[in-house]
Amino acid sequence: LVTDPQGVVLEGVGDAAALHAGNDIALGCGGDWCESAAGTNGIGMALANRVPMLVHAGEHYCERMRSWTCAAAPILDPLDGSVAGILNLSARSRIANSQIVALSVLGARRIEQALLHQADLTRVQLMEVALEQGADYRW
Repeated sequence: LVTDPQGVVLEGVGDAAALHAGNDIALGCGGDWCESAAGTNGIGMALANRVPMLVHAGEHYCERMRSWTCAAAPILDPLDGSVAGILNLSARSRIANSQIVALSVLGARRIEQALLHQADLTRVQLMEVALEQGADYRW
């Protein structure tokens, strides 16, 4: 799942059965997972602490989440360091393993790299426009 900076789910991809089960407990688009809305959970904890978090089974506040393990990593805006969103990996607790946190961190860093690349492309485009317009200007 990818959330906005407030913990609202924007997009979810993955195994169809897991997505379907997740939709039943608001782990789908529009689900609000900030701590004030959902209690202790991976997304809310990562938002509050600005670090990767793992919330396993009974550590969740919501009863219906207690069969899930969630690893969430903040996605930091490469320009100002603010939290741009959260990358969360959720799996049924019986199939989750210790590498789920590392995978969420790796994915979040990859998204940050893509954001930085896009910002660089935008800067180059702006400089090209400025140079073109400057060439037309006569002193």
